[in-house]
Amino acid sequence: MGKGRGMSKYCMSCGTSNDDPASFCTSCGKPFLGVAQSARQSDGVERAATITPSTNFTVEMTAGEHKHLLSNVTVRDGSGTVVCIARRPSLLHENFEVEDTEGKVIGLVNRKVHLLGNSFEMSDANGAVNRVIQIRSGHQRGGMPRCWVEDGSGNTLATLQYEDMLNFDLVKPDGSRILRAGPSRGGGSTGGGIGQTLKDLAAKRYNIELFDQSFTGFQLTGTFAALEIGLNP
Repeated sequence: MGKGRGMSKYCMSCGTSNDDPASFCTSCGKPFLGVAQSARQSDGVERAATITPSTNFTVEMTAGEHKHLLSNVTVRDGSGTVVCIARRPSLLHENFEVEDTEGKVIGLVNRKVHLLGNSFEMSDANGAVNRVIQIRSGHQRGGMPRCWVEDGSGNTLATLQYEDMLNFDLVKPDGSRILRAGPSRGGGSTGGGIGQTLKDLAAKRYNIELFDQSFTGFQLTGTFAALEIGLNP
């Protein structure tokens, strides 16, 4: 476990022990906004010691089953380590299976096309729907699509708010931000400026700043898989 004997990272939500490199808890899926390590105090009792958190991720399209096509959605943490992958089992269907770092399927993203737009149902590995991403075309020609997230009962959990044509926020109804996304934003960028932005756009890469501790790796990966299909038909 981790980098030394007796050292591990504990989830502050469910208490599960995880390997040091983990960005999301392998049990409950919550992100590690701080790294907890086992530390022996002066009284001889081991307690969790929190060090500086990391909340930066990158999301990009990567080669899938057909190596020349970008069909999978890969999420990496700030160090470049893959934390989740959304794979398209078939290019004939715009659905995804989301896998964790061990290749285990932890959720599904299924597209539903209807007259008003697209819906993307996010379900657990057993098919139980817990999130639905709704995407509607802009009302006017050239207008940005409207996007929001619902729970399984149709209640709005978050909306997509555009900063400009390249950058956007995912925001809860109370105004609190879940994440910010854009090319050359956050930990995945090697430098700012128009050059890096163009490189990120060409690679279909977004850099993410994650603010909401309850947002899981599956939700992050599934959301961007839906946005990739829904915003880029």
